[in-house]
Amino acid sequence: LFHRTLRPSLRHIFLLLQTVTLEKDCLKAHFEFTLTLFRSVAFVEDPKKNIVFSPLLVSTLLTPTLLTAKEYLSSLSKGNLSNSTRTLLEQFSKQVLQVLSLNDLNENAAEAWHKATVASLQDNYYKNFLKGARGFLIKEKSVTTEAGQRALTKNFGSSLKIVSQPIDSAFVLQEINMWARNKTKNKIESFIGENENFLQNKEKVLLSAAFVKPFWLNDFDPKATFQKGLFYPTYRDRFEIPMMISRLKLPLGYSPSLEARVLEIPFKLRRASLFIVLPDHMEQPLSALESNLTSENMRTLLSTLK
Repeated sequence: LFHRTLRPSLRHIFLLLQTVTLEKDCLKAHFEFTLTLFRSVAFVEDPKKNIVFSPLLVSTLLTPTLLTAKEYLSSLSKGNLSNSTRTLLEQFSKQVLQVLSLNDLNENAAEAWHKATVASLQDNYYKNFLKGARGFLIKEKSVTTEAGQRALTKNFGSSLKIVSQPIDSAFVLQEINMWARNKTKNKIESFIGENENFLQNKEKVLLSAAFVKPFWLNDFDPKATFQKGLFYPTYRDRFEIPMMISRLKLPLGYSPSLEARVLEIPFKLRRASLFIVLPDHMEQPLSALESNLTSENMRTLLSTLK
């Protein structure tokens, strides 16, 4: 899970790395995808807003689109598929592999990684603190062939929802928000706002919702917790939440090139951790640090933890 958070005097970037049993190349590719996705989102989002998303859920949402294209291609003979359509599907597959940073691999490797990731999300350890949902919303009759519909159903399963009304209609918007509330047990009340316009003229939409409830290795101590700590969702807005003050011995690292420190706060059993990246110059915008969060720089930074 990636999270950019802002406060008037201190701005952090949170990185939650989940340990998943995967092939080394796929794990390396996912790490690259995670950082590329974060930089892309940070670039287009308002720098004064928080960002939170799960690269793990996004990748497991994109991979079924790749498998659907593969399934569709294999189910049809050349005589039933025009050369232009075949070329388009093949190009689409290459693009998805490239987005997932799996372009040095193939669809079979992507499928194996997808199955391993989905299986890991069912592990009780991760299942208890990461409440995630993936969905594919599609307008009725936008897929015109039976082979295409079969491929969608096979790869998306129960996450596939077909709607008859325009995707940007008030009814569908309400359905999407209800879906997010149900999947996250009411932790996400408004998934898409009424004034959002990115759904206009869309026939297919991929949806991903996530809620994290971590179990810390060092539990909150009620005696050391201040009930009226301040949290800033934006530069101007704030609300009160319990905050604990504690003296802990935790791994700390530093990168002179990034001009940033990294602090590791482990979760229970040490199977996952929260990594907090703290820039030296807190008065400066995060954009400089965010643009330099490459996989090479992050590996170097994490290697200094001690």
